[in-house]
Amino acid sequence: MQQLQAQIPVSDSFANAAWRRVLAPCIVACHRFLAPSVVAWRRVLAPSVVAWRRVLAPCVVAWGRVLAPCIIILFILCMPGCQTLKDPAAEAKREEELLNTQKNLVIGYINQGQPNMALRELRPLMKKHPQDADFKNLMGLTYLSLQNPKMALGFFEESHLLQPRASVALNLSSAYIETKQYNKAMKTLKELRKSPAGKDYQYPERILHNIALCAERMSKEKIAEKYYKLATEVNPYYYLSLMRLGQLYERTRNPDLAVREYQKAREACRKCFDPIHALVTQWVAQGDAPKAMALIQEYLAEKELDPAERLKARKLLAGTTKRDPKNLIHARNGRMRPNRTGTN
Repeated sequence: MQQLQAQIPVSDSFANAAWRRVLAPCIVACHRFLAPSVVAWRRVLAPSVVAWRRVLAPCVVAWGRVLAPCIIILFILCMPGCQTLKDPAAEAKREEELLNTQKNLVIGYINQGQPNMALRELRPLMKKHPQDADFKNLMGLTYLSLQNPKMALGFFEESHLLQPRASVALNLSSAYIETKQYNKAMKTLKELRKSPAGKDYQYPERILHNIALCAERMSKEKIAEKYYKLATEVNPYYYLSLMRLGQLYERTRNPDLAVREYQKAREACRKCFDPIHALVTQWVAQGDAPKAMALIQEYLAEKELDPAERLKARKLLAGTTKRDPKNLIHARNGRMRPNRTGTN
């Protein structure tokens, strides 16, 4: 059986020693010959190098003082351009998102019944974006909420000129109605209804409602009734038109029709107090206080009622209880006692 043996390379130490013996005297001879020359060249060139340094150093310093500010200024000027060219689409998108956030914040304040907060947010935004139609429209809505329709009118007109949208035209008509410019309001609404924007508007019942409201303010009850009905046909649960139609029937001495519309309004908005108050008033006038009290108690059983609305309902229940014929008999006999309205 063969044994495997490792192959060890032959050492180069003998060859290296031979070369050293040959080259060493040559290296020493070259060094002795070249050393004086190197020293001589150093002595010749050193003064020249020192002289050139003395001449060039001030020039370099001077050029540095001139060029350094120029380079810095050029860098500063190029920076914004480079950033803009970097991604203009992203910058525009961020700006748009910021504007939408600010607009939604203002809308939230208006819907929450805080027009003073909306006004505080809008004033600096209007200065920054004076030609933004949305901000002008929101400013008009804010002033309407602040019961200042004259100020609102100017903003709606400017917004409508910048961007004639259906929603802005509708707001403009509301401002005309509130400032008693009924002819202008009616003209604006009829033009809106015929226009492509009005035909494509997703809430046509609002246009019909404003036409009816304008006619009602002009004492044209038949026209008002017609358009309120049209609004409720388009949207059977349109609360505003249901309430206005009920009030119109109540004024024209049609209590049964008024009750019918108030009941529809009650179904359209279960948390609203106004239809409750209207129905209770009608039933108490008809001598049906127990039915009125049952309605109030049903309303108080609703969850998440606004505290102010709940307080109104409690006061209404207390007043209605006193009008109950049974309590009136006890009161005449001197035996009237306050009734508890429960924990609601």
